[in-house]
Amino acid sequence: MGAKIFSVKASELGKRWDVSFHVLSELPLPREAKRLEQLAQLKQGTSVPSSKYLDYSAKDGLLYIRISDISNGQIFGEAAKRIPLIFGKVRLKTGDILLSIRGSIGKTALVTEKFEGTVPSSQLVVVRSRKHVVNRKYLFRALSSKIVQKQLDYLKVGQVISYVTMLQLRRLLIPFPSLQEQVRIADKIEELEKGYAKTSEERERIKQEIDRIFEVDVY
Repeated sequence: MGAKIFSVKASELGKRWDVSFHVLSELPLPREAKRLEQLAQLKQGTSVPSSKYLDYSAKDGLLYIRISDISNGQIFGEAAKRIPLIFGKVRLKTGDILLSIRGSIGKTALVTEKFEGTVPSSQLVVVRSRKHVVNRKYLFRALSSKIVQKQLDYLKVGQVISYVTMLQLRRLLIPFPSLQEQVRIADKIEELEKGYAKTSEERERIKQEIDRIFEVDVY
């Protein structure tokens, strides 16, 4: 079998000159896929030094959402810090998707109305889906899927603390069926999770079933 020949612009190489880093085609990907930047606007969160955190008793300020505030696809703000208003340039909207790109890479959460106006940390990227292009619930599920998580693992750099660059995040390939199919898949997963049990064994079983939905329904 002959070797594949491809080209990469010098401006896109960054610090990575190893060929495999630039060949996502080596991963098992669906035939129909689009880059994440085609489906959503991406904006990195705000870096706030801990010295600027407000006291717990402070009633003003903004809620600051960090990776530690995300679990099982949700935001839990009970332990979230508060920060001064001056750091509120990037704020969350209902329906936004949070994706972690530093440290614990690949954690996701769908922003609910409760956390509208809060501020994401710089370890998180706000993924704001483009209307009439992609179903936001489907995009959230796709970002959480094994197909996309494998890409994130493949693209991460850094030895002490792993991270994914914004450039590589924009190139992330998302399975892209029709809008009708996206809605069907999102609804199917939501129905499956209604019976989400508390035991770790049941959660793992349901997670595997969700992965199979993408493997069977999207490929």
